This record gives sequence, structure tokens and C-alpha cells, in this order.
Amino acid sequence: MVALFTYRIKSKNGSVRSFNRERLPQLLLNPTLDRAISRPETDVFNSYHIARVGFIGHLEPFNIHFTMATTDALSPVPGDLDAQDFQYRTLSSSAIASLVLGLLSGLVFLAGHDSIQACLMMCPIPILGLVVGLRSLSRIRSRPESLSGSRLAAAGVLLSGFCLLIGLGYSGYVYATEVPTGYTRTSFTEFRPDEVELRGRVLVPPDIAALDGKKVFIKGFIRADSTSQRHNIRNFLLVRDNYQCCFGDLSKVKFYDQVLVTVDESLHIDFSNRVIRMGGTLHVLPDNIPKGPGHPAYTLEADYAG
Repeated sequence: MVALFTYRIKSKNGSVRSFNRERLPQLLLNPTLDRAISRPETDVFNSYHIARVGFIGHLEPFNIHFTMATTDALSPVPGDLDAQDFQYRTLSSSAIASLVLGLLSGLVFLAGHDSIQACLMMCPIPILGLVVGLRSLSRIRSRPESLSGSRLAAAGVLLSGFCLLIGLGYSGYVYATEVPTGYTRTSFTEFRPDEVELRGRVLVPPDIAALDGKKVFIKGFIRADSTSQRHNIRNFLLVRDNYQCCFGDLSKVKFYDQVLVTVDESLHIDFSNRVIRMGGTLHVLPDNIPKGPGHPAYTLEADYAG
């Protein structure tokens, strides 16, 4: 007896076609062959499931089996392979977009380290990633015969959801633990007088005036031109942000958006473009406000840097 391998292909519509070893490579190269090889009419004594495979450009898998028969006698019969068996499925562009947004959602962690406000500003990225990813999954599931990319969309949804929830939690944790014991949290926003105070010529809010001589904690950015040093800085101007409000012409920087910081000898501070956390004794000097640039209304004797 001569053993012969016969390949049996099961298409997605349930039909089964068998091909001998010589005809299978032709099938893979030319899926429009109109001839097929029938199953051997002799007894089959062994059968193996080999793998689930797909053709290039076609993601629908096929079940391929091979059978060992006791004879090499095969009778060709006419057959026609349906073109639907080899239909191409388009990779969903929204699935790709969802994955990209999921990766970008990691920015929530970086922003959360600086401030909870910055974290909230980044939250639209993972929220958009969730919306795009869920819509992509819905479209793919409704059109499985023409769209693919469900794994990409699912990965984007998972990344976006993880970064959104964990990023917000991390930001909240940082905010709750960043102020050292014995210091009062304050901010540049609190330094700014409201409209009622301005009309009453009260340029320093009462709550801030009450902090004069007390230890406070404040976050901000080093104004680059306020010091010539880049390592072990001893004096610098701490400003509200690193954008248009506090750079350029110093005369345009509002008095409530800057604090002159004098660093204690025990601290080591290097220049950075990132948010820095400072703590120390605040001094309020309202008489300096009319004097303009070079005469800050707020100074800080820093003994803490985080």
C-alpha cells in the first residue's frame, strides 16, 4: 500500500473541498481554480488537524486537514471555489486610532505628577480613546466579513481606560501627599485679587496677607532669565506657568504671578523646565506693587524643595 496525503479545506460557509499534495500549492497561488480533487473513495485510517491559517490579505482562517489514505487512486471532479471564501477584510482605521490614543493616554500620568489641573486637561485624550475604541469594536462586530482590527481596538480601550482611572488616582494621591507637615498650601491663583478687591484697592487678598511670616507650600516654574546659574541655584523668580503669562518682558508679568525665592544653603536646586515644589516662609510686601518690575510683592525664604 502507498500512503498519500490529501489536504481538506473547510471554508467559512461550511463546505469542504479536498486536494492532493500536488494541487494544493496551485490553490494557494491561484484561488480561482475551477477544478478540485475529490476525497479518496478508499478507507481512511488516520486524520490530523494541522492548523488554522489565512492567506495574505485575507484574515478569515481556514481549517486544513490532511488524511493518509491506503491508495493513491483519486478521481478528479469539477469544482468551483466561491470567491467569498477568499474575501479581503479591511483593517479598521478607527481601531488604529483607538490604539494610538491609548498610547498617548500615558500623558495623563506625566501631567498628574505636576498638578491635578494639568491631569484634568489631559483627560480628554483617554476619553476620546474610549469612545473611538468602543465605536470601532461595535462596527467590527456588526461587519465581521469586511472589517478587522478588533484586537487593536480592544487594546486601545484597555489602555485608555487604565490611564484615565489610574492616572486620576495617581494625580489625587500626589495632590494629597505633596504638602509637607507644617506648611500651608497656597497658589498663584490665590495671590490674584478678585474684582471686588480690585475695586476696593485691596491688591493683596486678606487670606494671603494672613500668611505673611508663615510657612507655605507653592508650586511653579523657574523663570529662566531670573538666574544665571543652572546648578545649585540660590535665588530665582518662581512664576505661575511656563507659557505666555510669565516669560518675555518682565514688566508684563503681573505681581501676583511671581515670587522671589531665596534658597536656604541646605537645599540644592538645579534649573528645570518642569514644575517645582517649594516650601518656606512667605513675606508679603504690598508697598512694592506700585514700584513695578524688580520689586516683587511676594518673597519666599525656601527651606523645602520637592
